[in-house]
Amino acid sequence: MIWKDKPNHNLDIESVWQDFVRLQQGQVLSDDFGTSVDFANADFWFEKDSVILELKEIQTEFLDKNKEKIQDLINKYVEEDSLSLKDIFVSNFPDSFWNDYVRLVRPAISRILKKANKQIKETKKYLEHPEARGIVVLVNDGFTSFSAQTVLNLVCNILVNSYSSIDGFVLLTVNSYVAIEDSNIPRQIWIPSYSPGLEYTSLPYFVNELGREWRKYLDTLIGPSDFSEERDSLSGMGSMPYMNRLE
Repeated sequence: MIWKDKPNHNLDIESVWQDFVRLQQGQVLSDDFGTSVDFANADFWFEKDSVILELKEIQTEFLDKNKEKIQDLINKYVEEDSLSLKDIFVSNFPDSFWNDYVRLVRPAISRILKKANKQIKETKKYLEHPEARGIVVLVNDGFTSFSAQTVLNLVCNILVNSYSSIDGFVLLTVNSYVAIEDSNIPRQIWIPSYSPGLEYTSLPYFVNELGREWRKYLDTLIGPSDFSEERDSLSGMGSMPYMNRLE
């Protein structure tokens, strides 16, 4: 299910996140670097926690050129009775569909992650903090043709054996709603995922606390939400590790 109604706001993601990070005692690196630097810098630095954040947005036009191909792919599997509407809603796709789908959308997502990986890597070097963890904050207000779980799976699939400077990511929505399993409530999400082993370190604590503060901050901008909850399990859209170790 895709929610056709949009929230009654349209926030500027970059400026809102810059203000938010400053409130969290984080460093907005463009404040120090300016807009002209000789390396690919990341967006934010939390020195106390030794975490670098890179903000990326999946825009509305992200997959425009592939929309018809994706819809044709869905129709094909529905016509062959390989997919039902319920299957689509809960992302219960057969392996053959997933493989076809990934071939269509993987390159565009990979380009985003490849650039983020370079920015985090070069920022670690510039800051002289090679031990710093790198997190990509992936705002998905554009790629809403599939459920949050499907997009989450796709990003994890790409990161399995690539982009070693990315230790985890957060998938979230700001200017759009998504549906999740067993709920008829439109949601704005914050879903973290980590490289295996890191889910047992202090990194998830940092990300979870940041997520709670983000929820509070968003409420100050758009008004308090009617419903809010945290879930821990994968099926409940909580934090999860990638399938394999990054190399």
